[in-house]
Amino acid sequence: MKALRTYGHTQLMGTVHIGGSQSSSLALLAAAAAAEDTVVLCGLPAVHSVTTQLQVLRRFGYTTEMQQGSWHIRPSSSRPIFSDKDNLPWSAMMLMGPLISRWGQVSWPLPGGGPTGPRPLDLHIKALRMLGAQVEITGGCLHVDAKQLEGAQIALDVPSFGATWTALTAALRARGRSQIIGCSRAPEILDAVTLLNNMGARISGAGTEVITVHGETELSGGAHEVMPDRIAAGLYLLAAAGIGGEVEVTGVISNHLRSVIAKLDEAGVKVMQKEDRVRVKATDALRPLTLRTGFYPGFPSHLQPSMCSVLLKAAGTSIVTENLYDDRLLHLDQLQRLGGQVTRDGQLAVIRGGHPLSGTRMRAGEPGAAAALVIAGLMAKGESVIENAGLLLEWIEDPVGQLQALGATVEWDDSIPTAI
Repeated sequence: MKALRTYGHTQLMGTVHIGGSQSSSLALLAAAAAAEDTVVLCGLPAVHSVTTQLQVLRRFGYTTEMQQGSWHIRPSSSRPIFSDKDNLPWSAMMLMGPLISRWGQVSWPLPGGGPTGPRPLDLHIKALRMLGAQVEITGGCLHVDAKQLEGAQIALDVPSFGATWTALTAALRARGRSQIIGCSRAPEILDAVTLLNNMGARISGAGTEVITVHGETELSGGAHEVMPDRIAAGLYLLAAAGIGGEVEVTGVISNHLRSVIAKLDEAGVKVMQKEDRVRVKATDALRPLTLRTGFYPGFPSHLQPSMCSVLLKAAGTSIVTENLYDDRLLHLDQLQRLGGQVTRDGQLAVIRGGHPLSGTRMRAGEPGAAAALVIAGLMAKGESVIENAGLLLEWIEDPVGQLQALGATVEWDDSIPTAI
């Protein structure tokens, strides 16, 4: 796994153009799995998770080909067959609903947890059973017989992105009308549903808490350009706020960044925004704050670790509560290595900021932590080494090149051994 070497106390200045959304790309590729004809996707980011999803589609018998900057996904002619020996990443779960929609039957190897801890399947299974699917777990696989589904009202206990996606895509096969209540309101759901509707689906309400699906629709091919990545945009805004300087992100939908902008403003960062761009101008005297992560439109859990790094600069006590993932506060002990006065109590972080930071050696455990440690390293005096920083490449496109273009002194270093 790649390591990064950073040199602190250099301000960031310039513009970052934001590319396609990683989360939306995974959903769009999954939507393509339900199609009877070729789907063309423009603007997929060159990140590891998207590359892996393309590889999984090829394992399933789909043909994927890059033509003139767009990915062409051609359908498989037979139902994919799996066993418990297949090691699929968690992100491949996005394909289960679309494959059920197309084939009516799937045996799915149970995935492990994501990088931030276990991710239960109970919401997915509950939604499938409410549509009339027969679901069993045997031999390390989830077996779903969904040849005869009936429209139903499905109430999700929490607005999970993955469960919302599984429910609405499986409902495409059901006879009649399905209503899903308590849905994820994430814009990436709306982006992928836009493609599905262009392919022939009849889905309304995406982007709200209630989604309605009219089933028994045949899905043809289609073409779509992926929406911009709000998480990547938020990352560069937070980096500028913590490291210092003035940075503008362009090609964004600023409305998707409301929670991030609101917290930066609360902390005393100067924020200027237009419909497709946001500019931040850092200040030396940040204010401490209280933050809770939440499902969209709440503050993104993916950006919580980076905000913790930024708050090391805010004189006073900040309180950060992680409400979504059990293991997304593991970066805190690494921030302590820099000299950060940070403590953890369960899912709550207490950050006493305004103290000097000195470069050190750190180790990232998941992509969000990798981003946070890079920002913290660039905030600190002297040189820092971040092991496992290559995790950033799971969801951020060319982060080192972008930071270097902004003036940061940061470089990959493959020669660094991966143990503290």
